[in-house]
Amino acid sequence: MNKTCVCIEGQLRGSKRCGPTIKKYLINKLNADLYFVVQNYENHNNEMFNYYGSCINKIIYDNP
Repeated sequence: MNKTCVCIEGQLRGSKRCGPTIKKYLINKLNADLYFVVQNYENHNNEMFNYYGSCINKIIYDNP
């Protein structure tokens, strides 16, 4: 049985609006593991991750 991994990368914006849809139609539908590799920016907060469901790991990096 194959396992699916979904990695969300970049700036995490619009989470309240699109996170539940991604969770419902992608993460849950595929029973996928979720990872984040996101850029830290001024409006970033940890609540934004919760809209997507539970994740395996998250990496938050500063803008180079």
